[in-house]
Order: sequence, then C-alpha cells, then structure tokens
Amino acid sequence: MNRSLVSIFRILGRACWYAITTGSVLLTGYILGLKGKPLTFEAILLGVPFFFSIGFFMVYSICFHYSDKELMADENQLRLTQNESIFMVFFFLSIPFSVILSLIYLIVTGNWPSVGILLASGLYAILFCVYGFFLLNQFRKDKKTLSDNPQAKKNLTIRHRIIWPTIFTVGFSLYYGMFFENFNKGDTYPYYPIIILIFYIIGSERIKNPKFFLTVSMFATFLAIFVPIILSSLKLYPEIAEVGFSVFSCIAISGYLAVFESWRMTSFERNMGRHTTNYDSKENKKITAPLYELWEVYYFSTLGILTFFICILPFTYIFTDYELLFFILFSAHAIAALIIWCILGQSPSINHICFIKTKTMQLQTCWIIIKVLMGSIFLVILFLLTFLNTSTSSVEFIPIIIYPVILGIFLFLLYRYIVSPAGTEFKYSHNNFDSRNWLWLWVFLTNQLNYLRLAAILSYFLIIPVLYLKAKNPSLAYKADCAFLFYIIIIILAFGFETLFYCKKKSIMNNTLKKLLGIGHTTRITTSTVISLIVLFPNLGNSNELFNHLFLAINLLFTSMGGFALNDYFDMEKDIINKPHRPIPSGKITRRTTLIVAIILLFLSSVFSLYNTITAPQGYMQIVFLIAMIVYNYFTKHLATYKTVYTALVSALVVAHTIFINYFDKIFILLPFASFFFILGREIFMDILDMKGDKKSGIFTLPIRFGVKKSSIAGFLFLIIGTILIFPLFLKEKDLIRGGIIITSIILFSVFWYYGTTTQKKIAIIYLWVPMIIGLTTLFL
Repeated sequence: MNRSLVSIFRILGRACWYAITTGSVLLTGYILGLKGKPLTFEAILLGVPFFFSIGFFMVYSICFHYSDKELMADENQLRLTQNESIFMVFFFLSIPFSVILSLIYLIVTGNWPSVGILLASGLYAILFCVYGFFLLNQFRKDKKTLSDNPQAKKNLTIRHRIIWPTIFTVGFSLYYGMFFENFNKGDTYPYYPIIILIFYIIGSERIKNPKFFLTVSMFATFLAIFVPIILSSLKLYPEIAEVGFSVFSCIAISGYLAVFESWRMTSFERNMGRHTTNYDSKENKKITAPLYELWEVYYFSTLGILTFFICILPFTYIFTDYELLFFILFSAHAIAALIIWCILGQSPSINHICFIKTKTMQLQTCWIIIKVLMGSIFLVILFLLTFLNTSTSSVEFIPIIIYPVILGIFLFLLYRYIVSPAGTEFKYSHNNFDSRNWLWLWVFLTNQLNYLRLAAILSYFLIIPVLYLKAKNPSLAYKADCAFLFYIIIIILAFGFETLFYCKKKSIMNNTLKKLLGIGHTTRITTSTVISLIVLFPNLGNSNELFNHLFLAINLLFTSMGGFALNDYFDMEKDIINKPHRPIPSGKITRRTTLIVAIILLFLSSVFSLYNTITAPQGYMQIVFLIAMIVYNYFTKHLATYKTVYTALVSALVVAHTIFINYFDKIFILLPFASFFFILGREIFMDILDMKGDKKSGIFTLPIRFGVKKSSIAGFLFLIIGTILIFPLFLKEKDLIRGGIIITSIILFSVFWYYGTTTQKKIAIIYLWVPMIIGLTTLFL
C-alpha cells in the first residue's frame, strides 16, 4: 500500500511539474492576444485548461516515464488498472476545480463565464481526455503484447511520445490563449482549426504506415503554409487567413519546443541493446548493418524535427505579433541549438560526459542539462517578450546580387548530396540503391552534416515566398527582410561547415581550426561584438540610418579586435604568468601572427572610416577610439596606475557616442557615467588577480601601489556608484526587474570574491558581464 501511494504521488507531482509548461504557454498566448491591452480578471479562467492538462500528463507519465513504468513492472494487471482508475479519479477532479474558478469569476465580476469560453474549454478538455484514454489503452495493449512477444512492434510510436503531446500541450495551449478574447466574444471561426486538427489527429492514428504518415504530414504542412499566403495575397477571407497563420505558428513553436522536451528519449533509451538487421537490395543481396540503438533513432528524429522547424519559424514570424527582439533572440537560440545538436550530440566527448557510471544508476548529466537549458531559455524568450513592444519599419537591405550566390551555394550543396550522401558508419553504394526500401534515406539522415545541408535547401526554397510577400504586402516587408537574413545565415553556416568538413577530410583541419580559435580568442571577439552592438541595436528600427550605423558598428568591431590583439602582443610576458591559457602563451598562435592580425584589423578599421559617409562627430569618435586602442599599450607599460581609468574612459566613450548621435533623453547621460564607474571597478578586481605577472613585468597597477584591501574597497565602491547612477533609468521605465538583477549580481559577486577560491574569483569577474549587459539594454529596450 505504501509503495502504491508513493507511485501515486510521484506521478501526480510529475504531472503538475509538466503542466507548468502548459500554464506558461497559456498565459503567453493570452498576453499576446491582448495586443497591448491590460490584463483582465478573465485570465483566471485559463486555469480550466491548465487543470485538464494535469490529468493528461498523469497518463503521459504512466505511459512514457521510465521510473514509473519500473514501479509497475513487477505488478499484475490489477496494478495497471489501479493506475488507470487513479488517473480517472484525478481527471474528474479537474471538473470541481473548473467550477470553483467559475464561481470565483462570478463572485468577483457578477457574471458567469460566456458560452464561448465554456465551449472552448469543453473542446480542450474533451481533446485531452480522449487522447489521454487513447494513450493509456495503447500502453495496455503494448504491455500485454510485449509480455507475450518481446519482438512485437509497439503501438506507441514516436508521434505519440513527442509530436502530438507537444502539439496538444504547447501548440493548442498557445492558440487557446491567443484567441481567448475571441472565444469570449462568441466568435466561431477560431473553432475551425481545432476541429480540423482533431480530424487530422484521428486520421493519423488510422495511418499505421510511417512513410504514408510522413507524406500526409508534409502535405498538411504545405497546405498550412501556402493556403493562408494565397488567401492573404488575394485579400480573400482575411479572418481565415489570420487563423491559419496563427495555427501554423503555434504548431511550429510547439514542434520546435518538442525537441527540447524529448531529452528523455535520447538519454534513457541509450541503455537499450544493439540489434542487427538485413536489408535486401535490388540485386537480391543481403546487407547486414548495425541497426542504431533506439535512443539514436530518437536523436536523429528530433534533429530532423529541429532542422525543419528552425527553417519554418522565421517564416511564421512574418505573420505574428512578435517584434524584432524576439526574432533576434530566437535566431541566436535556433542557430546555437542546431550547432549543439549537429556537432556535439554524437561526439564521443559528449557521450562520455553524458553517461557517467555510478554504483546505482547512470547519470546523463551534461546532455540532459544542455537540452533542458535550451528549452527553458526558449520558454523564457517566448514568455517574457510578450511584455515588450519594439517599433519596426520597412528596411530595404536585400541586394539583388545575393540571390544568384544563394543559388550557387544551393547547387553546390545538392551536388555534395548526390556525389557523397553518406559519410556514415556503414558502407553503402549506389549499386545497392533500391527506392522501395528506405535504407538510402536512413544512410543520408545518419550524417549530421546532411541536416545542415537540408536546412540550407529548405532555406533556399522558403526565400521564394518570403520575397513574394515582401513585394505583395509592404506592411510585412520589414519582417520579411529579417526572415530573409536568417535564411542567408543558415546557408552561410551550412557552407562554412562544408568547408570545415572538407578540411577535416583532407587532414588540414586541426592546425587551421587551432589558429582560427586562437585569433578569435586574442581579438576577444565576444567583447568586441558587444561593443559594436551598443551602436547598432538602438538603430535597428531606423530605416534611414541603419546602414550608416551598421558600417560604424563594423568599424568599431575591427578597431576593438585589432586593439585587443595588439594588447596580447605586448602583454605576452605577464600573460605567461597570469593567463597561460591565452593564445600566445598556450601556443595556439605565434606572437608574429598576432601582430599581423592586429595590423590588418586596424587597417580595415581605417578603411571603413574613410568609406562610410558619416557626420563630423561620428568621424571624430572613430578616430579617437582608433587612437585610444593603439596607445592603450603605452598606458599599460608606462602609466599603469591610470590604466584602469583609461580603460573605463574609452569604454564609456562608446556609450556616450551612441546616446548623443541618437538623441536620447537627457536622463540617459547617466549611462556613460554608470558604465565608467562599473568598468573601473571591474578593472580593479582584474588587476588584483594579475598582480603576480604585473610585478614581474614591472607594471605598477593600483593594487600593487595601494594594496589588495584598499583596492578591493575602491572596486566595490565604484561598482556601487555605477549601480546607483543607472537606477534612475530603471525608475523612469518602471522596470525594477533589471535593477534587481544588477543588485543581486553585485551581492553574488561580493560573496564569491570574499569567500571563493582564485578560480571562483575569476568566474565571478566574468559574471560581472551580466549586470553590464543588463544595464546597456536600456539603450534599446
């Protein structure tokens, strides 16, 4: 009995934990559907679908969560029936909770919920109830069948584990929230997609052939993309076109998130054993090849889903109410996710880290953390950015010459696929090709590089409707431009990995990559990029000055990178002691190479300064910043006491320039001063850690002259002054969240600095980038 209760509470707790995602997405969709209007008390009724989703997740946990299945493994059929009855009782408890919410709404507002809300909630509940019972029934059949025949085929396939549950709990929830106001008004057209999707789900369950199911899914996706586009371009049935775009965007978001929700499939299934299988070729020859483990099948399936939805979501963004900031963050998130999945997902180092053997179990720590972290970040982006509103306008930056280049890259990728499609573990030649079995497709999909090729091919084809929308609908031109640039980046990324793959194949990869990483490290490419974005971000919505500021940002990027490389050249002696991991002491690149890179970058910066048509203040700023980066090393060697002040002053100069040329409010003049003091404090702490090398190099910094204790006090004092100076900006914008993050960061830094080891202090100094970036977001948020 005790064990039964433990099982019940574990399943219940897990169901509530899973339902948090549904609740967050419901609220996100509702806020997005309000389109800037204030929240109303009607939002409490979103709790009705939330409670029903808990019941569904109880079934999902029983069917697919491995630890719960292990609890039931040694029980008879009565135990399974008992779990089913537990689910049914809990599911019907959702009805009393829904009634309670309705009564609260009645007491507060004096009115019952509208018929439309009740009908929509009823459809939502029925959908989850029916599909929940379907999963449980199939699970019971599988359990009974596999007990008789372990080699029998399961009824619950990957579509039941990943695809439909995520569409239900994320896609439908987001759609329900977005059209909550329409349900409340009694509009009927938002119901049509729900009914159509229900019939589609029922039809897909009747399709047992996975090939036919894939074909039907692709055809449905094609219709979902192009039918709304046709209706919108012809200006027919605008309401249906709007709903169509909304449904497809919701499904695309849910499909993208499904990849991160499926981490358990690729982790726990890894412990399944290997099998072998025979494939008959066209010449009736048998090919014996290792069949990938079940976790690897899920890995390649989720990678394919990720690739598809990464290409689809930028297209759906064109028709959503999300603004530019969401697209920028999504683009960064999607590209990072694709690289992690393609490059790290199957590497031996990740597999070694992911599956650490212990006495009792295997901990899939690293891979689980990566997947859950990426999914959580996407949920945060989706949720928080509903509160933001970035103004946008049409921008013309699609040069005609790029399109033939895209065509050439696409043909090159296609040629690569035809000539060498495999590059995988088992040998397969074109002589064995037989379109009736799908071995050739499996061989193609088991090479991660092919997913980038597929992404490039999909991007190429999606560029065509994007350009069509840009020409036909000027109101969508800005977002179409953004989608176009995303697809260009994907194609360039694929081409870059093609080059790396070629270098690896020709055994010239290691040295080349080592030098490239060394150059990126010595030029502090991340820090330099942040400096350039300070100038670019506030002007993303300014169509008249965008290119002007883009060239200025590139100029600052080259200047910063060149200055940092020059600094590494002069700091080699002390870096050997303080920072042996730096590129020159570690041997990644030579000192001569560093000097050449610095000269080239500073020369390019000068060329950009002359080429760009800028105003006099902008020209003076570029010249001053260029000279400042060059003479920085003189201050480091001969005026080391003032080095920290000099560094903070140059950094604050970039912020001040951005504020003056963009005519920010007068209160923003506090931001350069806040940046000055904050960076000054951070530089003092960095000098404290570098004391040993500075002494040997004859560089007398503030900590060496005045001692560690006095320098630490001064550093904290400057950090506090910087925080105080920036707080009026947060008060003006009524945004205390970012202010709270900065204060919390300073407190955490203090704890690590006084009580941490040397390594922890170094990490704490790196962590100071967080409050610095949060403060700089006031320039564009």
